[in-house]
Amino acid sequence: MINRSRLWSMLVAVTTLYGSQVSGCATSSTMPSRPDQFESQATVISTGTPRRVVTYTQPGFSGTAERIGLMPFLKGRDRTNMTETHNSPLSSLSFDPDNLSPEGEEVITQYVQMALVERFGERVIPLDQVALEYDGLAKDEANDTLKTLGERSGESLGADFMVVGTVWRYRERVGSSAGASSPASVAFALHIVDVSSGKRVWTARFDETQRPLSEYLLDAPTFFKRGAKWVTASELARYGVHQIFKKFPLQ
Repeated sequence: MINRSRLWSMLVAVTTLYGSQVSGCATSSTMPSRPDQFESQATVISTGTPRRVVTYTQPGFSGTAERIGLMPFLKGRDRTNMTETHNSPLSSLSFDPDNLSPEGEEVITQYVQMALVERFGERVIPLDQVALEYDGLAKDEANDTLKTLGERSGESLGADFMVVGTVWRYRERVGSSAGASSPASVAFALHIVDVSSGKRVWTARFDETQRPLSEYLLDAPTFFKRGAKWVTASELARYGVHQIFKKFPLQ
């Protein structure tokens, strides 16, 4: 059971020690002085073993989407070249079935589609229309990649940008919101493909395994924002999508 009185006492103690660091989501970040100074930037919550990692590649990119679609998320990643999974043949994508529930890619696909509709409204191609187009594509597992499939789907659908992605961990908590013997854990990446050029223009990755507040008090604001509880994998995935869309570069 979560003892809220004890947690609040701990939070007050941390506030006294660290002051304003607890007023927001405490992070250590690599922030370039210019948007294009570095190719990627990462936010890592905690030191040592990462509790939450949100990484953005090509943070200086921005653009306007007249018509945008989301290809259904796929399972896996290229373990030999994880930062280039969007360029890896489908046959190279792998995952541990013990860490990826069957519904994982569907849940994240739905949350990303909802975020796109919230931002772009009618400019978003309906998900069922994209799925129908994707299912009808002839696929070469040895040569096709996320990027090429996004480009081909987008051309057929008349999109100027396509969002593609993979999920390699979607593990449900074991227990309840009050106490869990094994926490929820989610990891996924999404990429924006410019259909006209065929290039990947932006990538974001989210990776988190929930930890108890007692292990890292400076993450208290997020802990309480989530209801001071052990979250489900779906709740963690929704949080991850929300974090990524704070810096989604298309308007």
